This record gives sequence, C-alpha cells and structure tokens, in this order.
Amino acid sequence: MSDINKNSYSLAASIFRIYLSIHIFKKYFLYFFYREEIFGVKSVLIQNEDALFKLFNVNTIILRENLNILFTLILLLSVLFAFGIGRNITVFFLFLSIEVFQRLNVYILNGGDNLLKFIMLYMLLINSFDFFTYSKQKINFSKFRSLISDTGIIAIKIHVCIIYFISAIFKIHSDVWFNGIANYYILEIDRFSTVAKNFTFYKNYFFITITTYLTLFWELSFAYLVWQKSTRNYVLIGGVFLHLGIYFLMMIHDFEILFIATYILYFKNHEIINFVKVIYSKYYYVQSRFFVKNN
Repeated sequence: MSDINKNSYSLAASIFRIYLSIHIFKKYFLYFFYREEIFGVKSVLIQNEDALFKLFNVNTIILRENLNILFTLILLLSVLFAFGIGRNITVFFLFLSIEVFQRLNVYILNGGDNLLKFIMLYMLLINSFDFFTYSKQKINFSKFRSLISDTGIIAIKIHVCIIYFISAIFKIHSDVWFNGIANYYILEIDRFSTVAKNFTFYKNYFFITITTYLTLFWELSFAYLVWQKSTRNYVLIGGVFLHLGIYFLMMIHDFEILFIATYILYFKNHEIINFVKVIYSKYYYVQSRFFVKNN
C-alpha cells in the first residue's frame, strides 16, 4: 500500500499513458496509408517553410521524401511508450517526432492535435511508469521528482480548464450562443445533419435552448467545479456526455475521446482502486444472483 500512495496520481498517469499510446498509434497508422497523397512532396497541403525549420536549416523536402521513416519512428515509439520501455527518453523522442510532423502539416491540424502536443510536453515531467510497464523494476523517486511529476499532471488539468473557459468566453460573444440557438445551426450543417436528422429531438426548441445554455454554463463553471470534491464527479460526468454527444452527432472523434481521457487525471490512486473494487463487487453480485436464480 505504501507504493500505491507514494505518488498520488501514478495509477491515473499510467492508465493515461496507455490511452495516449493507443491514440497516437491509431492516428498515425491511419495516416500512414495516405502519407504520399496527403503529406508527400506533391501534396497540395504543403505550406511555407516553418520558422523553426529555417532556424535550424532543416530541408523539409528531404523530410517529406522520407515520410516512411518518420511514420515508422512515431509508430515504434508509441509502442515503446505503451510498454514503458525507455520511459521519459521515449516520451521525449515521441514528442519530438510528433512536433516535426505537425510543423510539416499545419493545414490538417485541429484542436485535438494542439492539445496532444502540449500533453506530450507535460508527459516529459510525469512519472507514468509505476504500473502496466514491461519492466517490473520499480524506481524510487525522490520527493522532488514526485513533485515534478504532480506538477506535470496539474499542468494538463489546468490546460484543459483553460481550453473550456476560453471556449465559453468566445461563445458568449457570439449572438447564436448568447441567444440559445447555436446548437440548431450547428446541427443544420450538412456534415452534422446527416447523423442529427436520425433523431427527432434535434429541431426541438427546448432541446436546442437547454443544450446550448447548458454547454455554456458547463464550460464556464468547469474550471471551478472540477477542483471541488463535492462537484467534481458531476462536472466530469457532464463532460463525458458533452463530448460523446459531439462524437456521435458531429462525428468529431479522437479529439473528443482525448478530452475524456484527461479526466482520469483528476482522480488519485485510491479513488481509482476503490471504484474498480465497487464495479468488481457489483459484477459478482449480479453474477451470483443470476446464477442462483437459474439453478
């Protein structure tokens, strides 16, 4: 039990590491099959030289001609990251590889890519290798190193809070959000309406108004409520429903799941363990009742 409590968020960080590795592997594995068409030398998405590449005199044409190497490196590093091989050294090279890719292809990036880049930067500080690693060797970190790790986790949580708050501020200054009709116009966009029209409520006045204002209130209050133990679980559950709604109705996928995945960092080791124990006991309770009933 002493190992569990040594770093309060090490279990959450380890689970989050596993998700990140899957997220990155899936994203770049899908990119791999269209690398030449979308990212190659002849791609229409090629932009002007990046300032950082110019500073270090990096030839981007050579990078684009060797996309196989870059993609293979990212995929390999994401697997090593999943198994905890190389630890923070692997995190550094994975962050660097993703940064190179993103600077080469700024036209395809979205908010999820931006968040991923910062998360990988924060992961350099975080000890996410106490659990679910290939190596069974435990590394005893000093109090200072544990403090640095907790600082990285807090940085991710604060970053998420800032994203929600700034998003709400921009929404408030938009007439459609201020007047409570934004979701109607969002769901009328051709890309989104294909799915939304399968649900009869998407043009319901009360549904549109309530969901629009609830989104605003939730984003504005998240940065405060999530730090209060009495309201934390409720606001996180609200976030899960919000992002899943966007996932299914607007077909914005990995972006939304990445946000949901960050929520685990708000829970300490003992809270996760207690939650698993409750689920485990409920499962066996239901199983025993069903077994007894049928025998």
